Amino acid sequence: MAKNSLIKNGNSYGELILLISFLMLVPLAVLPFYPEEVKYAHAFLIPAFFSAALGLIIFFRFKDGLDSANAHRFMSHIRKGSSPVLFVWCYAFFLGAVPFILGRQLPFHLAIFESISGWTTTGLSVADVDSLPQIFLFYRSFTQYCGGLGFIIMITMIIRNRRVASLYNAEGHMDMIKPSLKGTAKIISRIYIIWLCIGTVAYTICGMSVFDGICHTMSAISTAGFSTEPLSIEAFHSVPVDIITMVLMFIGATNFVIVLSLTKGHFIESLQDTEFAFMVKVTAIFGIMVSLALFLFKGYSAGKSLLQGFFCVITTFTTSGYSIDNYPSWPSFAVAAMMILMLIGGCAGSTAGGIKMNRTYYLLKAMSRYLREQIQPPIRVTTVSYNRNHISKEIDSKLTFNAGGFLVCYLLVFTAGTLILCASTGQSPGDCAYEFASALGTVGLSNGITNPDASIVTLITEMVGMVMGRLEIIMVLISFYNIFSGIMNRH
Repeated sequence: MAKNSLIKNGNSYGELILLISFLMLVPLAVLPFYPEEVKYAHAFLIPAFFSAALGLIIFFRFKDGLDSANAHRFMSHIRKGSSPVLFVWCYAFFLGAVPFILGRQLPFHLAIFESISGWTTTGLSVADVDSLPQIFLFYRSFTQYCGGLGFIIMITMIIRNRRVASLYNAEGHMDMIKPSLKGTAKIISRIYIIWLCIGTVAYTICGMSVFDGICHTMSAISTAGFSTEPLSIEAFHSVPVDIITMVLMFIGATNFVIVLSLTKGHFIESLQDTEFAFMVKVTAIFGIMVSLALFLFKGYSAGKSLLQGFFCVITTFTTSGYSIDNYPSWPSFAVAAMMILMLIGGCAGSTAGGIKMNRTYYLLKAMSRYLREQIQPPIRVTTVSYNRNHISKEIDSKLTFNAGGFLVCYLLVFTAGTLILCASTGQSPGDCAYEFASALGTVGLSNGITNPDASIVTLITEMVGMVMGRLEIIMVLISFYNIFSGIMNRH
């Protein structure tokens, strides 16, 4: 049988495992530049080899896919793809921890935490960056780069069949840039690579080493936040570096369709997209408010207040987590604004986490419409619309219902996580809410609760939050429902 035919008909699980096995080998590309670190090669070769063997076994043993009795369950909408997507992410989490363990960089529970934080593009870290070898610093940023792009985008470049469409939807991707899914995946990947090159060159021109430029670009464009420095971006003491980071983070939190439009120079057309225009307004409003708070209560100069304020706002709502100051020491107003932005997040169809800008916009418009209808005569009919991809659509009851339902689920998880952190850490509700909002929103900013000495309960709570934030809560719940239903049906 031809190779393409095998790939086309192979089992999704086997294909995804093989993809992750290949990704585990990429950090070895660092070794020619740091030959003294060849002693860590086995930490990546061993898991990659055994994972590839497992992937090949599953690929050929189960290449016909699911049995016919269960196939119909996965052929409908998102439910078909949710379980394989959850599986590949969980597999990546555990396999991704192995290099840290074999390389003797982190114990098991901290390695799992660091891996989940990387793949989910969160950026909360329990590793001592100062002592990590270069290959592991690159590996951390690379996991975030791949996690931001998504495994399904990468596997779509190789596979062409009907299964991939459901996997694509289940991973949280919203739009089709091209008529074909494979064409869309290629465009998104190309955009990602182009901005990686642009960011690396820009950082290098501003004084970063090429290694630091690559690592920080991978993390910034994936709205992640891992840095090669303990002080993050603050360590470089460079305004141009701060500005480049803001641009990359903003691009990463923008819908891929809009990024393509911006890359082509279509700025006016991009601002006609309702969600993107709303994100620009949120940036301006919160940026000015936080800057004023820093100017009035922190005593910063006008220029420093604007730089710090807008950097803070962008790094927070894009869920990137880079820092250029000690944010917990800021005025309470600024910290509260950051927490709100953590919950909102970036655009749908981007690498950012959170509730998302589009859902926030729908709910604000629904609230505005509700208030108007309470004031105006009942006979008056009002409609609210939004523009997406040059198409105007009405914000109907179904759209509002879906956004409201997701918001309730998100806030319930946020509340539960905050309460668990309060019980496990003994910290104030405000500090715990800030920390869990950072984990659930895949932001990565910390007030100190996340550290290598944190309790297992605290770390597990944050890990669950990071996973649910990256994969979106509904998809995770559907996956567990599918698994539970499958087990019950077999009995």
